[in-house]
Amino acid sequence: MPTTAKFINPYSGDAASLALQVLDEGNASKVIHAGRNRLWILPLGGIDVVVKAFRASWMRSWVYAFRPSKARRSFQNAATLLKRGIATPAPIGYVETRDALHRLVACVYVCEFVDSQPLEDYWKSGDKDFIAAFARFVAYLHERGVRHDDLNATNVRVIATPAGYEFSLIDLNRMRIYDEGQPVPIDYCFKNLTRFSCLDDSFRLFVSEYLRARNLSESMADRAIAAKRSHDRRVDFKKSLKKR
Repeated sequence: MPTTAKFINPYSGDAASLALQVLDEGNASKVIHAGRNRLWILPLGGIDVVVKAFRASWMRSWVYAFRPSKARRSFQNAATLLKRGIATPAPIGYVETRDALHRLVACVYVCEFVDSQPLEDYWKSGDKDFIAAFARFVAYLHERGVRHDDLNATNVRVIATPAGYEFSLIDLNRMRIYDEGQPVPIDYCFKNLTRFSCLDDSFRLFVSEYLRARNLSESMADRAIAAKRSHDRRVDFKKSLKKR
């Protein structure tokens, strides 16, 4: 089957071999997630790397015959984030395998492993300094034209340091990146703030700190809260349908 691969030195050859091994065998050690997509942490050239193999249904495999795979988008988005000063594990490369009709059969993304904790581990404490720091991070994302469309409490990673908190993003295939110098439109910003928390006092504080970080009027908080309520109603409706 035709294979497309792109890797960044100094790990190009070894990383390509590792990714292809995962595609061919699918039984590497240190599996850390085995859901719809599979995730490994593996040694490579003296460092640990994350190898993520994406699965696609038969129908979706045809969709990806005409668009970049999730692995390629993850690789490209990671490079853009770093260019714009937003932390994410360093991208190493990706592999796509396609059949003779260019239908996507499998794809793998490889990036450096960074030891960090998910946002939810810190958010549940309700610490005001942490919430304010996270609000500044998201404000910076939006001002830099980055909209992570799966901005949930596990895809934001946190490292606590003596100087404060460092934030980074993972799971990068669902993103909208605007042209350089163009911030995310404000209504899309508010819709982007709906997935990492329930509508509680911590979220309300986050909204207030986010508006402050962007020098926006506190009166706009109602629009952010309304976007959150609308999102939560849709989620509750879908859950009720599943129960029925």
